[in-house]
Amino acid sequence: MDKTKQPQRQWFITTKFSSPWAFFVLALGWSWIFWIPLALMGWEFSDSSALVLFILGGVGVPLAGIILAYHTRGREGWKEYWRCVVDFKRIKPHWYLVIFLLPALWGGLGVLTGFLLGEGLPSLEGTREFLSQPLAILPFAFVVLIYGPLPEELGWRGYALGRLQAKYTALSLSLILGVFWALWHVPQFFITGLPISDVFPVGTPIFWAYFVVLLPQSVLYTWIFNNNRQSTLAAILFHFMTNFAGEFLDIEGPWRLYGSMWIVIITVIAVAIWGPRRLIRTARPQTEKIKLLIIEYEICWRKQLKKMELFEGCEDTHHHFFYSLLYAKISAFLSTSRRRKEVMCH
Repeated sequence: MDKTKQPQRQWFITTKFSSPWAFFVLALGWSWIFWIPLALMGWEFSDSSALVLFILGGVGVPLAGIILAYHTRGREGWKEYWRCVVDFKRIKPHWYLVIFLLPALWGGLGVLTGFLLGEGLPSLEGTREFLSQPLAILPFAFVVLIYGPLPEELGWRGYALGRLQAKYTALSLSLILGVFWALWHVPQFFITGLPISDVFPVGTPIFWAYFVVLLPQSVLYTWIFNNNRQSTLAAILFHFMTNFAGEFLDIEGPWRLYGSMWIVIITVIAVAIWGPRRLIRTARPQTEKIKLLIIEYEICWRKQLKKMELFEGCEDTHHHFFYSLLYAKISAFLSTSRRRKEVMCH
């Protein structure tokens, strides 16, 4: 087995729908069946018929994720799928800071970069409007959560990411997922009156930047997902904060482009520090294996001593023998590890 690949989750079972490509075909196919005719007919998004078609297309990603998870994970895997969605304990405390502050960070850095380059400061009219009506923030946050992050992540990270990790490195799969994530959004830009088509007019620099930046953003999602026990909830919250911060800060024009530049820079830093293979820092894996080896041998040795009724009165002798045996085992383990590393290097 290639060591650059992620081991497959134990709760995945093999069926004809197990391939991650089945998810992409189902998700994009379902959404586009509704969205492409809607874009071609030129209906206004505010029209009730257009809204129904848009919502039906929007359920393509979560529908594909839920259906395929049910058919390819088995009973325990199905339960695990939903635990990843609702379990707050999977997310480490310091990662909540990353999830909630990182989108605001790259937005702020984008504004600072623009200011230093002579662009001045954005008007932040949307931010001022929200602050003047603070009671409107909660309903708006709920709409932002339901509009994209919650349903989308049931498919993108909740299902597809886990499937891709069985075959690809974390960096590679993130880019693959990012491409399909971007393609899924394409018809939305041609639906008349849809907010995304107004914020990112087709053919403008900010339009192309939107698609380009989804690739490094996809890497950041994987980074957060993998470092929190593959928590779909972490991906949902990060998606929510990305969208909410973008709407709340209301940064447009060159400052948004500079913010996109900082997303790329932050992604490069994350990959450099955490590594492209899994985007997880595993410091001194051999040390952890040695600790487990010591515990295992000590437990076995104490059991043997009790069986032989030799524990009392001769602890020093048998402990000396135990540690001599353990030293030999660890030396053999390290020697084997070094040989494997030399083979991999050559």
